[in-house]
Amino acid sequence: MSATKDLFQYQVPKLSPDGSCSAEKGGLEDEPYDLREILGIESQAQEDSVKKQIECLYDLIDDIQENLKTDWIGIYQVATNKEGISVLVKLAYQGRPSRAEFPLTEEFAPLSNNTTVGLTGEPIIIQSVAQHQGAYYKCDGEVNSEACLPIFDKNNSKVIGIVDAEDFKENHFDEHNVALLEQLCLQLSDYLPITID
Repeated sequence: MSATKDLFQYQVPKLSPDGSCSAEKGGLEDEPYDLREILGIESQAQEDSVKKQIECLYDLIDDIQENLKTDWIGIYQVATNKEGISVLVKLAYQGRPSRAEFPLTEEFAPLSNNTTVGLTGEPIIIQSVAQHQGAYYKCDGEVNSEACLPIFDKNNSKVIGIVDAEDFKENHFDEHNVALLEQLCLQLSDYLPITID
């Protein structure tokens, strides 16, 4: 992780009117997505505090990637966006640019495995995207397998986020790799939600 990198901003693909992603066509928004608004950051002191928390998330991603070696991985938190909609917002990731927010609504769930996991608390493991029949949000046409797991609060009573991991190979998420992701989700119960001191 670069010391000069702005951890609050990242590039995102343009969305089509139906909410789908155009990353595979190379279309990125002119302006980066900025986490400061959805996290409610209003001062430098708050930004400094939250930056430390986000740095920890990137460290966790670096740690798991030593063994997981997947092509894409992201950590999302349940939040409310500026339109007042409950969403999963991407806090930290490694890989190509991807969507910043997934609506946590019943209407969006049939289009998105991330939303489905966020609503149900049930993991979704896709060994072959080509053969998958359920909810799936396509952003990168090279992805052939995916694992999406819920992050629960410390009481294990509600979903506070998800971990999403994708790979360009089929069957990447075997028992060992899913266990790594499950361990990460348990760790993240101590890190999420991101809070402002």
